[in-house]
Amino acid sequence: MRKLLFFVILGAVPCWAGLTYTAVTRTILGAKNQSGDFRVQGWVSGNHARMEFLKSELPDLQSGTYLISSDGGDTVYLVNPAEKTFTRWDVSGMIQNMANMMRTFRGEMMVRFEEPKVEKLLDEKGPSMQGLPTRHFRYRTSYKASLGDTETIATVMEEDIWTTSAIQEPGVKAFLDKRPSTGDEQLDRILTAEMSKVPGFPLKRTTSTQTQTRKQTTVTRSEMEIVELKNVDTPEMMFSIPKGFTEVKNDEPDFDQALRKLEKKQREKSH
Repeated sequence: MRKLLFFVILGAVPCWAGLTYTAVTRTILGAKNQSGDFRVQGWVSGNHARMEFLKSELPDLQSGTYLISSDGGDTVYLVNPAEKTFTRWDVSGMIQNMANMMRTFRGEMMVRFEEPKVEKLLDEKGPSMQGLPTRHFRYRTSYKASLGDTETIATVMEEDIWTTSAIQEPGVKAFLDKRPSTGDEQLDRILTAEMSKVPGFPLKRTTSTQTQTRKQTTVTRSEMEIVELKNVDTPEMMFSIPKGFTEVKNDEPDFDQALRKLEKKQREKSH
């Protein structure tokens, strides 16, 4: 009787056809072992998208919190079930604020960027991933930054991307397709223009960044991979803010918040 009641209730809940995915991001610094995993699960149906943080070390995105959007990522809310709150999450604004902060610090340190160079190295048929056909792209971006008249930092970033055009849900790019700012307007504009030419949805992305100064060379490697992908019927409530949750508004501009957090972290490191 209980099973029958369960299926009756489930059948009464509005559901949308869509898909769910699990993505893992790994970061490796220098020659060290794996330094951190970032695991999320997403649900997508049309322009509706949800991303839940299953494993996160970020203070503002604790495990269990999730992002939702009903317009393909233009409007995003961060929901905290533990505190029963939600906040307007301005992804583009945060990226822009971080870029502004980086440009401010760069100006104080008298940093100058030379003309960046972006090369398309590969465009070929890729292997099947999650049962879907892929296309493999490789880009290399190189540029130099001069700190006053004393130091030059040369950066070479090589990125491999495996995408599929078999997924038609527009909301699938709402969160995973956001590119962080480098802090340099010219470089960001060139990278955005080049990466907009890459069609489809990324199932895997690996990035190797080498920075070289007169004293040392540092290599950072990161990898994002979709480890699970399947079609599901998702309840409409998955993309809505739960009833009874309270909106939390930020009184400070995002730029000021980010700056204060960065200053606090620097003070903690110095003690």
